Amino acid sequence: MIRRLIFTIAAVALLPMPASADNARCAALGQTLAQEQSLLAAIDAPPVVSGSTLDTPGRAVRLALQPFADAPLPKEPERAPAMTGGHAGYISVGAPAPGLYRITVPVDAWIDVIENNRFVRPVASEGARGCDGLRKSLSFRLSGSAAVVQFSGVESDIVAFAFTQAPASDRPARQ
Repeated sequence: MIRRLIFTIAAVALLPMPASADNARCAALGQTLAQEQSLLAAIDAPPVVSGSTLDTPGRAVRLALQPFADAPLPKEPERAPAMTGGHAGYISVGAPAPGLYRITVPVDAWIDVIENNRFVRPVASEGARGCDGLRKSLSFRLSGSAAVVQFSGVESDIVAFAFTQAPASDRPARQ
C-alpha cells in the first residue's frame, strides 16, 4: 500500500502543469515587468553592434550577436552556455548613477554584468518560460562606474533587452 501511494505521488508530480498555471505566471510577470515589456515591444531601431555603448537606462535595444566561439567578450561568461554554439555579445553601459538596475530579455540568455572588471551578482530575478515577449529579468546593484552587460547562450544572432531602473522591492535572485 505504501509503495502504491509513493508511486501515485511520483506519477502526479511528473504531470505537466496546467496551462492556467502558466497563464497566471505569465500574467503576473507581465504586470511586474509592464514597463520593460512595453519598451521591448516598441523597439524599432536596427540592432547595435556588439561592443557599442548604451548611454542611458530606461530604454530597450536590439544587440547584434556573434557565434559564441567568435565573440570577443570582455570576460568568459560566469557560466558555460547550456547550448552548444549559440551566440554572444556585449554592450557597455556608461556610468549610470549608483542604484538598482534591471535587465530584461524576451528569450533564453545568460546575462553577466561586469563592473570594475568583476562580476556583479544579481540581487533579484524573475522569469517564466513560454510568456510572449518576456523570459527573464535580473536586477543588479551598480556602484556608478561604467559597466558591461554581456549575453551568451542566445539561440538567435540578435537579442533584444531592456535596461531600466529597478524598484527597491525586487526579490532575492536566482538566475
